[in-house]
Amino acid sequence: MDYIIAILFIVISMVFMNALLVNEINSTMTKNQIKRGENIGNTSLENEDRDIICRNGHFCANSLCICHETEASCSGHGNNLHYIPELPQNITSLEFTKNQLSFVNMTSLRNASNLHLTKLDLSDNNIVNATHDAFTNFKYLEELDLSRNKDILSVDVMALLPSLKNSPIQSLLFFDMGWSEIPRGMFSSLIGSKWTSINLSLNKLEFVQGSDFSRLKHLVLLNLASNKLHYVNLTGLDTVRFLILSGNLIFRVPNFCVGQNRQSAVPSLEELDLDDNKIDFITKETFMCLDNLIKLMLRKNPILNIKNNFMQPLRSLQILYLSEIGAQFSHLKIQKYAFNSSSLQRLYFKRNYLYPVFYNPKLLFANCPNLRYLILSLTQMPTKTRILKYLLSPLKKLEVLRMDFTGLDELPEGVFSEMNSLMELSLMGNKIHSWNGTKVFKKLKLNYLSLRKNQIAIINETSFPRIMMITLQQLDLSENPFSCSCSNLPSIKWLNRRYNLLLGYPVRYKCGSPPPLKDSLVKDYDPSPESCKEKDITLLVALPVSLVSVFTFTSMLSIYKMRWRLRYWLFMIKRRRKGYEPIPNSENCVYSGFVIYSDSDRQWVHTELLHRMEDIEGFRLCIRHRDFDVGKVHVDNIVDNMVMSEKIIVVLSNNFAADEWCHLQLLLAETRLLKENIDVLVLVMLDEINSDCLRASLFKLVSCLKYTPWSLDGTGNCLFWEQLISEMKAPTVIN
Repeated sequence: MDYIIAILFIVISMVFMNALLVNEINSTMTKNQIKRGENIGNTSLENEDRDIICRNGHFCANSLCICHETEASCSGHGNNLHYIPELPQNITSLEFTKNQLSFVNMTSLRNASNLHLTKLDLSDNNIVNATHDAFTNFKYLEELDLSRNKDILSVDVMALLPSLKNSPIQSLLFFDMGWSEIPRGMFSSLIGSKWTSINLSLNKLEFVQGSDFSRLKHLVLLNLASNKLHYVNLTGLDTVRFLILSGNLIFRVPNFCVGQNRQSAVPSLEELDLDDNKIDFITKETFMCLDNLIKLMLRKNPILNIKNNFMQPLRSLQILYLSEIGAQFSHLKIQKYAFNSSSLQRLYFKRNYLYPVFYNPKLLFANCPNLRYLILSLTQMPTKTRILKYLLSPLKKLEVLRMDFTGLDELPEGVFSEMNSLMELSLMGNKIHSWNGTKVFKKLKLNYLSLRKNQIAIINETSFPRIMMITLQQLDLSENPFSCSCSNLPSIKWLNRRYNLLLGYPVRYKCGSPPPLKDSLVKDYDPSPESCKEKDITLLVALPVSLVSVFTFTSMLSIYKMRWRLRYWLFMIKRRRKGYEPIPNSENCVYSGFVIYSDSDRQWVHTELLHRMEDIEGFRLCIRHRDFDVGKVHVDNIVDNMVMSEKIIVVLSNNFAADEWCHLQLLLAETRLLKENIDVLVLVMLDEINSDCLRASLFKLVSCLKYTPWSLDGTGNCLFWEQLISEMKAPTVIN
């Protein structure tokens, strides 16, 4: 009996040790090794012709491949594998990539053609040549990938395509092959085939004829993304439903109409991807003959002008992507009725610039009655309550609104509360700190609300109305600087009670103040009632000391911020002693205009302004880098040359707004205006000034006086110079 027990113990121990060994092997293998089919090392198991249990399947084919159910991967061997090994008969999908299969013929593919393969991936194998009958024995193949084999010519691939005629092939992938053209009739041998998808992306194609695909009567998806296409002739793509033309050099949208009757060249087209091309304007005529188009993508195009009713021909359009459009130093102009569409349901308008002078907020979405999904995240736009009301109030059916990182510093009252269908609202990454929940949300029944990454320190019961809290399923208040103090203890308790509702709780809910508790978790703040009683006598000492420190710091900061005005007042006292002597008329002026500009805008002043105004129009302008007297006090130079100038041109920009010297010169210019009682200022708006940089004095100036906006657009540029020259030639008006 003891002998039997000992034997059983030994057997059980061996089984246990074997399990530990297998588990150790599993833990040391990485996912990359499994994906590439690499060997696990110099072990005795490597030479055995048997399967080894592994994480996503098991080694097979002498450990050259990984098999998992009906899939096999023999990848990443480089020059060490130049043939397809024998595989289990149940394999239907083979990935044979990043190896060395230079020559493709019936012999080199024999071990694959013996299987019932429906999917074969031969990408990135340095294939140089292939015989015309290479795929003759693949009777079940539905998808073939020959991508990233840059050494095989397109004519050689064309020669082997007839060998696929007897296969139920549906999808072909030829991306990143280095091809610059498609041979005429490349796919003509496959008439009657069931091909539904062709991928020719990441090549170097400059021109494509739709007729090359006309014999593929079942073709549904054609991917021509990331080539060098300037033009595409779409005739012959009758069955295509998904057309991808993104990442090319298309300057004008292809013509979708054919014949005198203007029939559609792509009558089945449902999705059109024109992202990242060179399209600069869209009109009502741009998208004619696309009656069945449902989804249109125009992201990352330098579109500067969106004309009225451009979606009018797109009667079935439901989804529109217009994110990241426009060009640097140019303003996106949207006509009043540009977004007129009764069918549009989703609009993606991210990372754009909306300036009120270039669009009408009252009418922008006024004729989108069925819009349900609106994305405005990262769009620079006015955030005043009045403008937002104009913009969003027509959208009665809106269900999802995202305005992340748009610069909102408050929750507007009477805007979201009027959207009775709104279910999801995201306002992440703004500067919101407090609000009146009753006025902002009223009876809104949201399912999802995100106020993540704002400046919220305090939350209370009135922040969110009770009726909204009933329907709310997810609330994101994470990454806000919550105040972890005794005075804010109700907020902390409110958050901790709703942990099941809060996204990211508790890890992303941290204290922002006081400093000793900064970055500690909100859930860990649980002070005792005694600790919250202000008994510490040090407070009596600290309070007056803090007040004195704050007063001293504020005074010094004010003096620093006012240093230019103080300098200006001291200068004016000095000038009053000399007396102010305005030139009585323009005949005594030396210069036509004195130019105030930032050093950062010097290139524009010298290359654009001086060239046009002096070389072409004959004006004489005073430029400090050229006309100021050397050795003379800089402020005296400014005043004296202003007096000798008939007009004062102010080149406004974000650089100007941040330049203290520019503000000093502007003060001196306004002094001349007040002293002489004449209108001498000519304002040029080089770029739209951010609201954060706009000082009160500059805002008042721009609001009260007319300015001429700079534009690179052909028509806009002509209008700019006409207005500027007209103002320079206009007689000085006495106020």
